[in-house]
Amino acid sequence: MPERTPAVAGRFYPAGAEEALAAIENLASQAGRLADRIGPWDPPAKHPRIVMLPHAGWIFSGLATMAALAGVALKKRLVVLCPNHTGQGRPFGVWPDGEWQTPLGKVPVDAELAQALCRQAPFREDLACHRGEHSIEVLLPFLLYRAKPEIPRITPVCVGTQDAASLEQAGQALARAIAETDPDGIGIIVSSDMNHYESEETTLEKDKIALAQVVAENPGGLLEACRRHHVTMCGCSPMALALWCVHALRREGEAVPKPAVVVHDSSGRVSRDHAHVVGYAGCHVF
Repeated sequence: MPERTPAVAGRFYPAGAEEALAAIENLASQAGRLADRIGPWDPPAKHPRIVMLPHAGWIFSGLATMAALAGVALKKRLVVLCPNHTGQGRPFGVWPDGEWQTPLGKVPVDAELAQALCRQAPFREDLACHRGEHSIEVLLPFLLYRAKPEIPRITPVCVGTQDAASLEQAGQALARAIAETDPDGIGIIVSSDMNHYESEETTLEKDKIALAQVVAENPGGLLEACRRHHVTMCGCSPMALALWCVHALRREGEAVPKPAVVVHDSSGRVSRDHAHVVGYAGCHVF
């Protein structure tokens, strides 16, 4: 069984167990500092189908990640959708089985769900797209921390296309795989940063354009908004795929809470460079 070893430990986050746990606990204790950017800091218990989390170095996006996970009751089985920053591998690559190493322990891959997904086009087993990709890896210690004492099983999927028709097909295929495996026991994590390397004012405004489409649950609108307004949201495609999946999973007439942007931050808060920032947001979709 393939074991995925860390690619960015010691750079994006601490490589040692004690240091990583201390960093996460420190971020958890400080998450309320973003209250001015997320509203009242009193998160109720939530059971979102989709949680979108940022994936930069922990010093920049870790606080937003912990704020976005506050109050969330994570499912025991998680599909983790990420963008493809490396250009390697297939456009819908699934890590099929084995484990992913993290400083806080190993995370088992949900081989049953991964195999069900790989039976559906356009998904295919692929290791190459995941080997050097950081955007799932940096989130796993946070998921382990929030899920404890449980250890979630993950199905890692790397998405490397912006083609709307392919993403809609993939969203429907993911819904079928979830429905035939465990329709009520599987959640979706979308790994995405927001706009990149423009001024904070421009980035936050561009982010709001994209996030409005997320809150509207409009996957095609999200892809078009990012294209038209040049919003460099790297997880635009994974989020669109996830939204199409949730549309397909919803029961007719099912009443669900409205989606929400629960945190919106930027790298400028830490770097103090407000001329060249990356946006970070956390979203819940039910």
